[in-house]
Amino acid sequence: MRAIVDADPLVYMVGFGHDNMPFKYQCKMMDSFIEDILQSVEATDAKLYLTGKGNFREEVAQFQRYKGNRDGTHRPRKYRELRDYLIAVWDAELVEGMEADDAVGIDAYRCRDERIDYIICTIDKDLLMLEGNHYNYKRKEFDVMSEVETWRFFFTQMLTGDSSDHIPGLFKVTGTRASKAIKEQLLELSTCVEMAEYVKKTYMEKGATSEVLKEIATLLWIRRTENGMELERILEIFDSPQA
Repeated sequence: MRAIVDADPLVYMVGFGHDNMPFKYQCKMMDSFIEDILQSVEATDAKLYLTGKGNFREEVAQFQRYKGNRDGTHRPRKYRELRDYLIAVWDAELVEGMEADDAVGIDAYRCRDERIDYIICTIDKDLLMLEGNHYNYKRKEFDVMSEVETWRFFFTQMLTGDSSDHIPGLFKVTGTRASKAIKEQLLELSTCVEMAEYVKKTYMEKGATSEVLKEIATLLWIRRTENGMELERILEIFDSPQA
């Protein structure tokens, strides 16, 4: 089993959890945390990813600055040191031009195509739009996402938005009750095309343009290939004239 680990949250969890402890102790806690993850998922192989410089989403976002609600200063004191430690000791890969999430998705779908067993290890709910086995290493919970479930998750996010990343959704479609209603509507649909058409119709009824739809989709989408071209069929639906 290949463990594909989103390592960004580990830096914050270990760093903030032991911010007043010596760095040597923090490193031991990081080792213990990772070893526990690998043992829990019975990994025979593992790859860790960290977000580096640059992110294509910053150029895509025109209506609202991507992650514009974050000031980037709320970090553990040993933030850089812990990242350097993960790279040096655990061979974590520093991803540039996109996010660690995207590298996790690319790795997972490569394994999927090559019929290699894999499990996605993260605490980030956004990665639930990726098909396969999942492990939340904070809650110590396992989950399995089918293809149709990943599409439902993605299109639900398109309607609700993602406040943590400063990505808007459809106006006033927020909260638990709204999310539940959306999920119930999407449960009646079984293909990504049907779901895309439903989301498009819902947005258009509120006066949104195809440009808004395409931007939100691109910001939310976790890549499965290096260039993210797999999203094109959805963008084409959003760009086509409304029936």
